[in-house]
This record gives sequence, structure tokens and C-alpha cells, in this order.
Amino acid sequence: MKKIIKRMACFGIAAALITVSAMADFVDMPQDAAQKTALLNAVENGLLNGVGNNEIAPYASITRAQMGAIIVRAFGASKKKNIDGFKDVSKDAWYYDEMSKAVAMGAFAGDGENLNPDGAITFQEAFIVLSRVFGLKYVDDNCLDRFPDKATVAPWAEDGVKKVVSGGYYNGETIRADEPISRVEFAVVMNNLVKNYIDEPGTYTSLPAGNTLIRCDGVILDGIVCPDYIIVGDGAVKTKIINADADNIVIRGGDVEISGLFGYVRAIMAGTTITPDTGHINVKTYADGSRGVISAEAEGSAINLSQTM
Repeated sequence: MKKIIKRMACFGIAAALITVSAMADFVDMPQDAAQKTALLNAVENGLLNGVGNNEIAPYASITRAQMGAIIVRAFGASKKKNIDGFKDVSKDAWYYDEMSKAVAMGAFAGDGENLNPDGAITFQEAFIVLSRVFGLKYVDDNCLDRFPDKATVAPWAEDGVKKVVSGGYYNGETIRADEPISRVEFAVVMNNLVKNYIDEPGTYTSLPAGNTLIRCDGVILDGIVCPDYIIVGDGAVKTKIINADADNIVIRGGDVEISGLFGYVRAIMAGTTITPDTGHINVKTYADGSRGVISAEAEGSAINLSQTM
């Protein structure tokens, strides 16, 4: 049986891909088509929920705790880290478990004493979180030059902001780095970042264009050609990417067996492992002379490869 990817919808084909009734239930949907699409996809894929009274509150800000809960849901994370050392986090708070998972993911680090869970998250803070959890790379180091307010980007945030902007995931006319990001603005960025979600185990032999996030265990990608990111989420235990031609694989969860031709394969979380399938493994050589890399970047991650690369 052919496996179906839960794909981010475009309005022309939305009815064939997801249920559109969710959008109709909200009375405060924006008129802008791109924003509507992004919010619909965020609801459908479990990132955002309504706030009551048939409202989605598109222009409300997002707290850091809410952002943590969204990221945890997006990646299917379950591992926790002790956050009792932070002075501003109560064990009785609704977000305690979610923030403990978000910290374990590396999404949030705090300032050593506080996590500021109730503070509104700014554009630059949100971009740092996204760059960390998606393992984004630079594309254009001068990407902020087009923004008249680029000076609002703090030095400590520049790396994460550049990674999101240079990847084409944020397309605003100004960067507004120190301003709170709204729910709809965050939804638009996520809609650009992830085009496909895989939520069902099974074998997939092709992927639609755009970045793909694997959120379940037992997925096999066989013979896929993908120039975009493939992110193996925290909820995966065993994944296979075999006979592949892929440029960017980011491993956040479990053991991933690989074979084929690869650009960058990166294990970025402790406890993740890259192991060979029965096929041969090669790395790409790009037009600028650079070569791909298979790497275990996190302490506690590992590479168990025996084939010549």
C-alpha cells in the first residue's frame, strides 16, 4: 500500500490533502491567503490550537513556554531534563513538562538562573530556537544586508537569525529582531521550513519538494532523491534512508541506517547513531570543490560506518 505524506497544503489542492473545516471554524482568520494557509497547516499538524470562542488569535504573541510546547509537539520529543535549577519555573506550571523536554532538545538554554517561560518570544529568539532544533546551516553570510533594521539583531542572535533568513524561511521586508513574533508570523516561518510531515511508519519511495520532518518510528525512505532537508525527529527510534541521493539529513532521534550518495548527514543529538545499511555509502563532491560530510556532532552521538566513503 502506498504511504501518504501529510503534506503542507496549498489552497488549490488543500481539499485533496487535508481537511479544510478547521480553518472555517475560526472566525478571526486573516484575509491574506498565505497567512491562512500557514495557520491551517499549523493547526492540522498539531503546532497551534484554537484559543476558544472559535478563535485562533493570529496576531497574539507567543510566550517562550508556548514556543517550547510547539517545538516538542512538532518533533515528537519525550526525553526530559531536570529544570528545577531555574528560579522562574514552577513544577505546578502547565508548561513544566514541556519546557523540560524543550531544554532536553537543546531548544532553550536559559541564562543560568531563569528560562523566562512567560515572556513573549521575539523574532530573533524564535529564529535561534528553530536554527538549533532543525540543525540549519548558513547559505549566505550577507543575508541580513537587505534589511534596513538589521542593526536590531543582537550579536548573540546573529548566527541563528542568519541561518533562518539565508535559508529563505523568513521573507519579511524588515527583520524586527527584538519584537515579539505573533502566532501567524511564526506559522508562516514554519510553513516555509517544513513542507512535509511523515507521521505513519512504512516505506516511502519519493518525497514532494521541500523539507521533510519524520515524526514517527519505523520509517523507511527507499530510493528517494532529495536536495532539501530530511529531519529525523526526536520520536524516531529506528529509521532507514537507503539507496538515496540526499543532500541534507539531520538526525535528532534514534538509529538511522543509510546507504547511497549523501551531502551532509549529521547526528546532532546525544543517543543518535548513524549505521550502514547493506548498500554502499558515498559522499558528494560539489561544484565549488567541497565534499559532503557524515558527522556525529553531539556528545553521545556516534557513527558506525565500515564502508569506504
